[in-house]
This record gives sequence, structure tokens and C-alpha cells, in this order.
Amino acid sequence: MRQAQYTLTPAAVHQHASTLVQTHWQLRDPGPKCRASVLRTLLFTAAAWLTSLSETCHRLRDAPSDEAVRRALLATLPKYAELQQALNGALAASLPKTRRKRRHPLAVDFTLLPYHGQPQAEEAEVYRSKPKSGTSHFHAYATVYVVRKGRRFTGALTPVAKGEATKTVLQRLLRQAARVGIRPRYLL
Repeated sequence: MRQAQYTLTPAAVHQHASTLVQTHWQLRDPGPKCRASVLRTLLFTAAAWLTSLSETCHRLRDAPSDEAVRRALLATLPKYAELQQALNGALAASLPKTRRKRRHPLAVDFTLLPYHGQPQAEEAEVYRSKPKSGTSHFHAYATVYVVRKGRRFTGALTPVAKGEATKTVLQRLLRQAARVGIRPRYLL
């Protein structure tokens, strides 16, 4: 039997992401210069372009100034732990229910984003590793994915602090995955 074909459009991805963000992170209008819908669009555009929010504002003709966007984002951001919980809630909500019924292979991925600045609040927020992209300082996070038929579904996300043991990060990720019903058959 022939499988149905589904074309995923940029508009559909944007709508789905926007709905998830609004459901799990109540992004409110921080002021008249930068509405929540504009802020969401700018965040998604920066993510899609793999660039900074400031660069995105400069590249888009009708975007508010990068300073207005920065202030708007800071005004509406929740505490770090609340934001992490909201992001993990959004990831869990987009995970198909069929992926929670039985054990699946899970893949764990550590991501290092080069960072050329100073820590905002604590030294531990900047991870140190072998140099790449001109720096040995990174913002680091780990994710766990459900792997099924060549597709992967992100189940949980956690920050990785400076000096944190890999075992500790893995245990935290697996606990987060278990909370949303993801059980490992084995880890990759």
C-alpha cells in the first residue's frame, strides 16, 4: 500500500512552533514597540537563519531595533528554571503519543555553541572544551531523542554547566524523558 505524502511548509512549521510557544511560554506583549507576535517571529527567524536576534533585526526591513527587541525579550522572559520547564513541556507536547507506549532507542546529543563573551550571572553557565570556532568557551546543552524508523523526536533538553559530569547530565535527561513517558530500550 502506498504511503500518504505530506508536504511540510514553512508556514505550517511557523504556526506549529508559535502555538507551542504561546501554549507553554505565555509570551505577553512587553510594550507597543515590540508585540509578542513580532517577538516570536523574530526569534523563529533568528533560529532558522542560525544567527543572532540583533543580526535578524538588522537584516529585516520593518523589524524594530535590536535594542527594542532585546528590552522586550528581557521584559517577558521568565526565570531560567521556568523557561527550561516551558521548553521541555513544548517538546513533550509535540511528541507523538505512540512514542510513549513502548521502549525505543534513544539518542543523546551534546551541543556546544561558541561563545565569545563573559558569563551573565555565574561562571558555570559557560562550558569549557577543546577549541573550535576560535574559542574554548561555549554555551552547552544536551538533548535526548526518540529514534524510530529513521526519524527522531526530541524528548527533553537540559543545560550543561561548566565541569558537570556526563553521567549527571545523562541521568537528568533520562529523568526528564521518563516524566513524559519516554522509556529507553537502549542509548546511542
